[in-house]
Amino acid sequence: MMTYHKNLAVSVGLAAGIVYLVTHAVAGQHGLLAFMETRAQEASLIAERDALNSERAELVARAGRLRGAIDKDYLDERARALLGAAAPGELVFVYSSPLADDINP
Repeated sequence: MMTYHKNLAVSVGLAAGIVYLVTHAVAGQHGLLAFMETRAQEASLIAERDALNSERAELVARAGRLRGAIDKDYLDERARALLGAAAPGELVFVYSSPLADDINP
């Protein structure tokens, strides 16, 4: 009878250990759920990085047009946008773009 209780205690102890390990493998700090959350954050950060790189490239291109030999058409466009100027009889079309916030403050 003593071996039965001993075997039962060992079995219960092993089962509890397995449940503990599986629980931490799935829901623990470094478990499967944490891994999936980290992957989702990584995808979000990659998308944000790509958007920022695109915005940076546009800003570098805009700054390049202002260095050295000035692009007169670009200078005229910027001056008209910032000052809200138009020649008499000229039609002005306003559109929304990602850069519209700094064009029309």
